[in-house]
Amino acid sequence: MSELQKAGVTLKKREGHDLLDIAFNNGTLCMSPFFIDNNSVPLFLNFIAYEQCDERAKPFFTDYFMFLNSLINSSDDVKILHEQGIINHVLGSTDTVADLLNKLCREIVYDNEQCYLSNEMKAANGLCETYYRSKYSRWWRNSIGNYFSSPWTFLSLLAAIVLLILTIVHTMYTVYPYYRPS
Repeated sequence: MSELQKAGVTLKKREGHDLLDIAFNNGTLCMSPFFIDNNSVPLFLNFIAYEQCDERAKPFFTDYFMFLNSLINSSDDVKILHEQGIINHVLGSTDTVADLLNKLCREIVYDNEQCYLSNEMKAANGLCETYYRSKYSRWWRNSIGNYFSSPWTFLSLLAAIVLLILTIVHTMYTVYPYYRPS
């Protein structure tokens, strides 16, 4: 998720939709919120096991959790989803949630092309590819993220630019009479 945010993808909580309803439009990933506790983990495992065992079952939950697995690589990614209100949990730490979701999708037979979220994945990957292809875009976003993470750093830069301009103007008015005496 943090890599997607670096590429310019924004998250939006989607109220009033099904859990499995995910949309990706114009760089915005819209997901319905869901809750994780000790009771929901066996439920998710049973959904995935059922979809893997029954040939007639459509793998909606498998696709959903594989999509989440591709979004979540670390506890920072869970923290981002939690701050946006998409993942709510009572498992203690974000490390526990990240570990749980990554273990949930281990050893699953999965086909990206048959996934109902394949269009969303392709669109998000396309956005990331264009971001990582352009060195200027990466440099610009990293600079903004590193150096302008708070409004005070921006105000400091603005004050420094104003002081530099005033220093140049002061120097010009000081040097000008020397070369052009009246």
